[in-house]
Amino acid sequence: MSKVFVIDSDKRPLDSIHAATARQLLRNKKAAIFRRFPFTLILKESRPRAPVYPLRIK
Repeated sequence: MSKVFVIDSDKRPLDSIHAATARQLLRNKKAAIFRRFPFTLILKESRPRAPVYPLRIK
């Protein structure tokens, strides 16, 4: 199961999302590719009140 990292337009990290959700954001032009490795999307809008949960990478 792979996840895609997401940051908002102010470059604050958000929770990672599923690859299918990332494809939908790209298709609807609500996000752009920020970095290819690790694959990271940058949203075109800011989410200042979005809660961020701790993430552990193995």
